[in-house]
Amino acid sequence: MRRLCGLKPYFELPPGLVLRCREVHFWCLFPEDVIDSSLLKVYESLLSCQERKEVYKAKTEKLQKERLLARTLVRTTLARYAGGCIHPSHLEFTKNNFGKPELLWPKYIVEKHGRKFPALCFNLSHTDSIIACAVTNNLMVGVDVEESKRVTRKDLMALARKKFSLKEASWLGSFQDQERQRQQFLKLWTLKVSYVKALGRGISGSPLKDFTVHLKESFWARKMIEDATALSCLSEAYTIQLELSNAAEVVLQNVGLSHDALHFLLFQPTPLQYASLCVQHPNVKADLHLSTHEDWKFYFWKTLPLAWDEPLKGATALAITG
Repeated sequence: MRRLCGLKPYFELPPGLVLRCREVHFWCLFPEDVIDSSLLKVYESLLSCQERKEVYKAKTEKLQKERLLARTLVRTTLARYAGGCIHPSHLEFTKNNFGKPELLWPKYIVEKHGRKFPALCFNLSHTDSIIACAVTNNLMVGVDVEESKRVTRKDLMALARKKFSLKEASWLGSFQDQERQRQQFLKLWTLKVSYVKALGRGISGSPLKDFTVHLKESFWARKMIEDATALSCLSEAYTIQLELSNAAEVVLQNVGLSHDALHFLLFQPTPLQYASLCVQHPNVKADLHLSTHEDWKFYFWKTLPLAWDEPLKGATALAITG
């Protein structure tokens, strides 16, 4: 459904959509859709003074617009889950010890309405062509988006050996076709960055070499994807498996999780991007085991904040935890 509403406050969820446990909501904004300069002025009014300073620190108008749209997407998206009680400009944020932003519902608004607001977790990622925000209900989440046409400046295999685990570099080296190898590199990169972002510790706290992401063609991957999403799916769908070094296991244990406590989905919002979502299983601690794909649901929306939103069409799922 596409809803046009001028510049009226439009922060509610689409009809019938509620953020439940074991759900991930993916909201994306395409900068090319924002062509009205007056809309940009409205977006700027939603930001805090510090956020506006960060926007104008960018050296080019293009980067300034990208930063403005990213902060606008976060504020308008999260405000949806407050049931119309909180204006996006009133949201407050803090950061964890590693710099990952976290939402704070304003205390005076919570007291005013006398109700409990959802303990939202969110993560943001953006490239030149897309800005994405993932939201969950009290579950750690990471999202990464990368341009599918991205070309590395350095030798790709040299970069893989430097950044990835030995097993990942060996797997990439098995591809003789350079374009195929580049695409597989980008898939791994996107998955690994979403994992690091879900943990919220930064790459220095969760080095990319300390864990291995395995992509394996699987007969069951397509069925699992169809159960969890409404996305189309390639016939050669993959399952995703995570292998951790001892150091990476310690990092997870420090946050009370085990290696099977994280769930991945790899997809393409459009043919121009790869995107990965990594989310924590609900109530899974290091000494418990839970099915990795049971009852998971992923929802995908395209939005122009304060104007319209609609289901993301044409996205293609590539792989899922299995």
